[in-house]
Amino acid sequence: MMMISTKSKLRNIFLLLAIANVNFCVKGHPMNSAKLAEEVKDGLNAAHGDSLSNNLGTVPDVPHQIPNDKSGTPAIEDPKDMKGFNKALKSTPESEKLGTSSVEGIPQPEFDRGFLRPFGAKMKFLKPDQVQKLSTDDLITYMAEKDKNVRDLAIKLRDAKQDSTKNGTPEIKQTYDKAYEKTKAAAEKLVSEESLTRDALLKLTEEQYVEKAALFDKDVYRNNLKRQTYEKLLRSETDVLYREVARIFIAREGEPALTAKIERLALTLENNADTRSKPIDYLAIAADFLKNQANLHADDPELNLYKAEIKAREIEANRAMKEALKGADKLFKRNKILKSPDM
Repeated sequence: MMMISTKSKLRNIFLLLAIANVNFCVKGHPMNSAKLAEEVKDGLNAAHGDSLSNNLGTVPDVPHQIPNDKSGTPAIEDPKDMKGFNKALKSTPESEKLGTSSVEGIPQPEFDRGFLRPFGAKMKFLKPDQVQKLSTDDLITYMAEKDKNVRDLAIKLRDAKQDSTKNGTPEIKQTYDKAYEKTKAAAEKLVSEESLTRDALLKLTEEQYVEKAALFDKDVYRNNLKRQTYEKLLRSETDVLYREVARIFIAREGEPALTAKIERLALTLENNADTRSKPIDYLAIAADFLKNQANLHADDPELNLYKAEIKAREIEANRAMKEALKGADKLFKRNKILKSPDM
């Protein structure tokens, strides 16, 4: 097995594999199942470093976003550190908690209205035709609250404006003008007439459809945020569990057997009709590997707990998605963009 000599290389490789949204879309993508399998193995190699026991704890997990009560913006927190959730729960009446399904032995984060209130209370949610009538500056502000791409552009625009105020050279002014036009175009595109037609909406993936509706509806926005949080938590836990189980697998059956196993799983995912149009990456294969091992070793309590953990997160993510989709359907039907047969 190839050893990683420095912690710097360890972090760089792992960040590429586990934190960034590296979407290797298998259909039409030059990367085949063998290459995908190599990415999975590299993820384990990166975790090993010079010493697996020494380096395992130094690798950062995939963060997820939790609403920040003070600013209303998502704050990055470690998924293993549930202090933020627990603190909010202690101060929230039982009747206000939005519970999650319970799986014995698995800690379940619970979302409460108090935790999500800064988003719904602070943000304005307008009908599509109302948003289209906003001034350019108000539109940028509206979309920057709800869309990451516009928010990132708006931050650059703010910085460019500050630079132009301090130093009004033609070059600085040109930089500001370009930043303004780029941000304006991104905000307008989200609410353009073309993007809000029946045909345009029906071409979107479920995620894109929900994200579009979340621009105009508080409940869809909240459910989409819950879905994203559970999915990021799922990906983080999958990574940690894969490294532990793969290490045991190698000790028992050897590294060549692991490589062959993940290549077969990658090929199965590639050919599966349900996943053919979805991104397949390192963690998608790792999740299948964990489920496969749990099925093969039904008497192993740890593997069964791993399987239950993944299943619990998937259930909650799917539940939030279902609610978000239901809300999106109502929104677009209410605004006469879609009809019942389209749902």
